Amino acid sequence: MKKRLLVILLALAATLCLAFALSACAPAPNDNAGDNGAQNENTEEIKSTAGLEYKPNDGNETYTCTGLGTATSTDIIIASKVNGKPVTAIGDGAFENCTTLTSVTIPDSVTSVGYDAFLGCVKLIQTQDGADYVDKWVVDCGGGVTAVTLKDDTRGIADLAFLGCRSLTEITIPDGVVSVGNSAFMNCTSLTSVNFGNGGKLKTIGKNAFDSCLDLTSITIPDGVTSICDGAFKDCLNLTEITIPDGITSIGCQTFCHCENLDNITIPASVTSIGKLAFELCSGLMGVYITDLTAWCNIEFDLSNPLEYAGELYLNGEPVNEITADMLRGVTVIKDYAFYCCIGLESVTIPDSVTSIGYSAFADCDNLSSVTFENK
Repeated sequence: MKKRLLVILLALAATLCLAFALSACAPAPNDNAGDNGAQNENTEEIKSTAGLEYKPNDGNETYTCTGLGTATSTDIIIASKVNGKPVTAIGDGAFENCTTLTSVTIPDSVTSVGYDAFLGCVKLIQTQDGADYVDKWVVDCGGGVTAVTLKDDTRGIADLAFLGCRSLTEITIPDGVVSVGNSAFMNCTSLTSVNFGNGGKLKTIGKNAFDSCLDLTSITIPDGVTSICDGAFKDCLNLTEITIPDGITSIGCQTFCHCENLDNITIPASVTSIGKLAFELCSGLMGVYITDLTAWCNIEFDLSNPLEYAGELYLNGEPVNEITADMLRGVTVIKDYAFYCCIGLESVTIPDSVTSIGYSAFADCDNLSSVTFENK
């Protein structure tokens, strides 16, 4: 109950739109096709429990398991497919207070487990080294834990699993983890060390996953991650260093908002979008480092260019004071805000390949004194 109240207060303060829809364990209409199995790595397909509730997600291409439905078994197996579509999530509160459950098998198709999905399932939870597990998913933590090493076969970390665990100082996440859930470590104010495995299976760091981890000073995001979701490192006030690997394609809204001690950021050439206010109030930024100017020109910035605070852009370690036609050769579009507030920039030559220059692409470049358009 304390955790739920804390979630509501934090959500209101951050004006986040989190969906806290709780599903009951009572019988309800069932969307299960009835003949689907659960498939885990290195195992044969096993028949899923009849009667469990599922609902299609947006686009109707995947399903979420939402509750016990008409199922009466105490040992349940969640389907890996419903109507030929993969089951990718277990919903918020899906099995809350299903006190008779003794085991749950979660298929490898599942990449997200909602908050309080197994709250009150007293016979189901298995605890090891301060982490509470259902099957291979961490769903909660014990009080007073400091350093936690998750089991080697851990598959994922549920939404809000370690929320507000103020005693936690170190977490070791093994190679096989595919998901760090929304707000999984939010408000873990003593957390100083996050050790990711390098198995390449982790693809997404959830919304507000490390929000308000006040003692976190550095973090290395592992290879394989493609998306850092909204607010993932928001209000990490003492974060000074973060390593973002090649392969990241999107940085969400407010991802690094109010990381006031972050002094530089390297944006890989793989990044194609940076969400609104991603670097808002990063007042300590002094440099933005890139390796590909063409890729930089093609990023979709949504009021989110870190140059607004850093001012200085570095290409392959060298400050960008001059942009020549050759440096932009082949570029057709310079997107909105591409060089916004790049105060180190003094001259630009636009090659004839460029057909469009976006809104505020060179706005507030205070030292820009020469702009030349190459003859066609």
